[in-house]
Amino acid sequence: MIKKIYFLMPLFFQNIMITVENILVLYKKYKYIPLLNPMKKISHDVVKSTFANDPESLLVRVNLFSKYAKNHSMYYKDNKESYPELNSLENISTWPILEKNTLKNVTKEFYSLEINNSNSRTLFTSGSTGSPMKIKVSVKDLQFRFRLILKTMIDFGYSPLKPMGRITGHDISDENVIYRKDYLNKHFFLSAFHLSQDNIQKYYDVIMDNQLETLEGYPSAIYVMAKLFDQNSYKIECVKNVFTTAEKLHDYQKEQIEKTFGCKVFDYYGSNEQSVFIFTCKEGKLHTADATGLLEVLDDENNPVKLGEVGSMVVTSLTSHFMPLIRYKIGDACQLSKDQNCECGNGGLIIDEIIGRDEDIFQTLDGNYITRFSVVLKYLPFDVIESQIVLSNKKMEIVLYYVSNEVLVQDMFADFETNLISKVGAKYRIEYVKKDEITKTSRGKKRAVIIED
Repeated sequence: MIKKIYFLMPLFFQNIMITVENILVLYKKYKYIPLLNPMKKISHDVVKSTFANDPESLLVRVNLFSKYAKNHSMYYKDNKESYPELNSLENISTWPILEKNTLKNVTKEFYSLEINNSNSRTLFTSGSTGSPMKIKVSVKDLQFRFRLILKTMIDFGYSPLKPMGRITGHDISDENVIYRKDYLNKHFFLSAFHLSQDNIQKYYDVIMDNQLETLEGYPSAIYVMAKLFDQNSYKIECVKNVFTTAEKLHDYQKEQIEKTFGCKVFDYYGSNEQSVFIFTCKEGKLHTADATGLLEVLDDENNPVKLGEVGSMVVTSLTSHFMPLIRYKIGDACQLSKDQNCECGNGGLIIDEIIGRDEDIFQTLDGNYITRFSVVLKYLPFDVIESQIVLSNKKMEIVLYYVSNEVLVQDMFADFETNLISKVGAKYRIEYVKKDEITKTSRGKKRAVIIED
């Protein structure tokens, strides 16, 4: 009903509604109040803040968090013998792994006894790999995380006081006007649903006319925008920062975005489950923020992988007091960097790449595991705007769905096919299917790789 009323309103009143909604969101994140506690003051306070990021304090905080969980969560109360106090972080391996199915099946048993309507927020997982979970988060933990994210963004060069464009999965725009705006905070919400050759001039105009310094959103959407700008020879000089999140940022996407906008991409990783926060530093490396928790990278036997290897991400989140997560197997995989040194001084583990969902790691008919399709996708013809690979061992086929404004013949995919076969082997039938658009989830996300079986 509210959505129907919204779209019946004149554009000015739609923007008023967006302004009010965004103020409420900023209040929940930072206690933002126009005039009384503006973003200028919040930014100043955040920059002066320090966030613990050292192994010595991490051990103390992990033990304190475990103690809180055993005193306030029924699940950990019932299993408290399994979580003895640690005398070193290495001994955390003696604590049990928390599987996602356990968390989903008895979610309410994890909730803290301290939860009430005023001190907590309810979030939901995306449900992309099953039914969504209801996550309970304390207001204090949530604001701590957002302040930490804001600090890392400011350190990267972002100014919260300058105009910002956010490419969202919210259905708030239309074909005629592809954005709505927060009048007070100079936030422009660009639609992720209307990116096309016919509309790209509108995206260019809103960025240039309003001199947007920052773009934030799904990497798939910003990549398509950058590709279309490039194909139409549009030059963008006002954008100083691009922030990507919520999806895996592929190498070919990063290269295109940095080429088009002439600036570095800041990628960050988190989740509604309040897992460990991973962010890009000034040197372009991915760091874990120990202030938010401990990350372990484990093999199939739940042993730590060696530096340079890929493993499952297991998190002990120190910002999940109202739904404690201890050694939680989040369902994503990453590769630890062989070089754990960085001049930025942020500390934490250094990650070469966040691979994505465990279930998105493809085992070929020959038994090989493929985790990086970005090294193949970069060989697609230039005229391919966006794409999606669907792999099936049962059908022994690979289908590439692609969007292009040009008519492409199979010979134009020769380099792509050669590199694909070198990764997956020659046993698959490869098919190319042109589409008007790649299917999005209800939240505007896109999956570059889909494994059917």
